[in-house]
Amino acid sequence: MIKGKLTIVFDDPFYKAIFERIDGTNYEVAQVNLGASLPHMPEILSVVNDHYSRLHFYQSTVKEKVHHHINPKRAQRWAHRATQKRAIGTKAQQALKGSLSIQR
Repeated sequence: MIKGKLTIVFDDPFYKAIFERIDGTNYEVAQVNLGASLPHMPEILSVVNDHYSRLHFYQSTVKEKVHHHINPKRAQRWAHRATQKRAIGTKAQQALKGSLSIQR
């Protein structure tokens, strides 16, 4: 079975189309510059339909990945913790640190 994937990314200053295909143990990837402006669907379709056969795919082997199920609530907690600002110490310690830096 062959799996394929197309991803459009903005890699400043250009939009790029990244083509991926997996065929059993082979993983291949190719990229195309789409330009500086946001690509529209007709442009993307022309790249896929007209230029796909001329793409140069880079190849490597695929190692079997073990996917572990993560509880959605746990993932939500991890995401919440990652986005929170971490304060050092208590409010009193922060106030002392702030007053010490002002006096110096």
